[in-house]
Amino acid sequence: MAIVNDPYKLELIALYKMMEANPMTLEEYAARFTEITDKQILTGEVEQGIPVTSGGATSARGQVV
Repeated sequence: MAIVNDPYKLELIALYKMMEANPMTLEEYAARFTEITDKQILTGEVEQGIPVTSGGATSARGQVV
């Protein structure tokens, strides 16, 4: 697995449980979901050794092997 999803999954489960216990508006849900997703993107870990096929240091694209 290239991206570690366990913390993300656990935070989403906690959000869904929070929604069950105390329903929220769509705006509140979207804001919380966005916070959780942003955190995953900014702190997610990617395995080393993924070959890069094109692009530079800031715009590289990985290759599925």
